[in-house]
Amino acid sequence: MQNTNELEINRFLSKLRSLKLALEIKGDKLVLKATQKLSSEEQKSIRNNKEITTYISENKDKLLKFLSNAEHVSFSTNVVSVYRLSGLQEGMLFHELYGEEPGAYTEQYTAEVGDIDPSVF
Repeated sequence: MQNTNELEINRFLSKLRSLKLALEIKGDKLVLKATQKLSSEEQKSIRNNKEITTYISENKDKLLKFLSNAEHVSFSTNVVSVYRLSGLQEGMLFHELYGEEPGAYTEQYTAEVGDIDPSVF
């Protein structure tokens, strides 16, 4: 069962997700990142949103503790805020989100396998 702080933090993180944003831990800092491409109007609106910036600055320690505690992560939350991508994964994600050619890193392989024992396979 979640306490009041956890419920408040979950509501805040849900609000961020609805705005296409996520918090990420970088060392001892919290970084607010877009989860998808934002228009310049959306970026300006977020920069001027005192509710978000004030909440993050006033609750930094609580947010760091909450996000770094893996037991709070569920499949419905944004796992990016807990697990960092490797450099290669970050590059692939960047090109997928911002590239002109979607599916640039999609690879498919098909093969026929014969003479196998289904129970062993």
